[in-house]
Amino acid sequence: MGSDPVLAATCAALGAIGAGLYAVACSGGADSLALADAAIRVAGAHHVVVVTIDHGLQPGSAEVAARVGAWARGQGAAALVERVAVRAGA
Repeated sequence: MGSDPVLAATCAALGAIGAGLYAVACSGGADSLALADAAIRVAGAHHVVVVTIDHGLQPGSAEVAARVGAWARGQGAAALVERVAVRAGA
């Protein structure tokens, strides 16, 4: 994977897991988007599902989750965007 340490680490991790369909959790932050991008580049988009949970705990979380889903689909990967209800004090 050349000199990109994220791609190299992703390649090693997916190699250790073995072939299949990979679910990658993605919050929409730069680090999780970089990991999702690396998984798509290493495994191929048709082998990756980007999963985003909209917890509703921050203003704009639904929009962030929707952007992640749209980004993943734009890369050719599948995307699962789920809204969950979080109890107060949980």
